[in-house]
Amino acid sequence: MTLYKVDLDETDRSFDMSLANSVVSEALLNRGIQKYLKPEERNMKEILQIIFDPEAKVAEHIDSVIKVWRIKKPNYIEVCDENLIDEHIIKFADLLQDHLSHIRRIILRRNLIGDAGAEALAKFIARNEKDFTYLEISRNRISDKGATKILEALRKNTRLTTMLIDFGNDINHRLARKLEAEVKANGHIESLVRGSLIPDNNESFCKLSIRDKGREFLRCALKSVEMLNILELELCDNLLAFPEARKIAYILR
Repeated sequence: MTLYKVDLDETDRSFDMSLANSVVSEALLNRGIQKYLKPEERNMKEILQIIFDPEAKVAEHIDSVIKVWRIKKPNYIEVCDENLIDEHIIKFADLLQDHLSHIRRIILRRNLIGDAGAEALAKFIARNEKDFTYLEISRNRISDKGATKILEALRKNTRLTTMLIDFGNDINHRLARKLEAEVKANGHIESLVRGSLIPDNNESFCKLSIRDKGREFLRCALKSVEMLNILELELCDNLLAFPEARKIAYILR
């Protein structure tokens, strides 16, 4: 990331021009890194974060920013109040898919992320990466359309235990509660379910028993059956009523 000045003789036809153009492009990215971003590593126990110069405009140098993240591989990314738009988040999501599957925490508060950006993040959420547990995308421009894509992804995810999205986005109350329920179920799976399961010889889990916990644990139970390959589910003394019975029937159909 330090080499940012390259002189090429354009009259020399021995150069592969596509390769030469790639070299020049990388040098320009490095110039942005050295002149504007000035990245520094911040290590906090098992957390690695890259801090950029406070005067740097991340949105204007997003390709250089992404190069820094690709090389340094942080597991904590926080970019707030930087006017990031969907185009930026789509590039970022591609980076997550290809190079940062180990990410733990992403904070993108107070940007300009819309539904296309939310959908790009949803594709990463659906991968259910075991380390990725925290996402904040509050105060953006996400509507029900983008939030629905995230909800669909959360139904395939058991690891994301904290997500801040409803505040400052245009998401209806009912959809926001569904998002909250999925994330809460993931928290219950981590605290109550995952450590108590013992696989049998077929790598399936024989039985999950959730007793006397209440109705709010039903989504945790049903999601565990779907995602963790559980063969038997016991739900005694949870005061389940007709709405909960309908949810159980839907899963079993």
